[in-house]
Amino acid sequence: MKNFGLGELYLAAPRCRIDERARALAAHAGDVLDRAVITASTAEALTGCTYAVGTTARGRASDGNIVLDPREGLARLPPAGGALVFGPEDAGLSNQDLDLCQAFITIPTGEYASVNLAQSVNILCYEWLRLHPEGSGPAPSAGGTPPAPREQLEAMYAHMIDVMLHVGYTDPNRQGGVEHLFRRLLDRAEPTSHEVAALRGLFAQTRWAADQPPERVPGNRS
Repeated sequence: MKNFGLGELYLAAPRCRIDERARALAAHAGDVLDRAVITASTAEALTGCTYAVGTTARGRASDGNIVLDPREGLARLPPAGGALVFGPEDAGLSNQDLDLCQAFITIPTGEYASVNLAQSVNILCYEWLRLHPEGSGPAPSAGGTPPAPREQLEAMYAHMIDVMLHVGYTDPNRQGGVEHLFRRLLDRAEPTSHEVAALRGLFAQTRWAADQPPERVPGNRS
């Protein structure tokens, strides 16, 4: 990370400790470890982020998935509010963790593919520096409204599924597939905080209307 100008390290439920051995292996990058933030989950690590790109070697066949090569994927990642997400060495990111990401990066390989975690981090951090040789400071404002932060989106998705179950749009057996479809649709749209609030207002009204006798629903009044 330090070689390529990145300094914000978040560790989600790490299996190892940041100790003297870790600092020795980090050589002159001990300051990156000293500033590392440890969280209980990937969702917690992404708090405040507006765009997350997950790394995966597995095919994501759904038409709704955005799967990119390293240069394309990192070009979508904003210097401020962006996160590059890696999974553990043995299994990679879970489907639940990938659902927290708006796009995915797969490193292209030949017929023999054996790119480990450290190599993946090196490749992607190098590509980041190529795109941002000035460093990873705040991005200049483009005059637009930034997307909603991840935690606001997660609250919206929980609200959405609750209403879908309540009105019978889906059921517990089909819930996972339906949620995945709507996550991909809405993540591609990159809704703002105001737009998320508008959607949640719609969800709240839908649930209220479902519980009312027909004559109380405004659209049914004569």
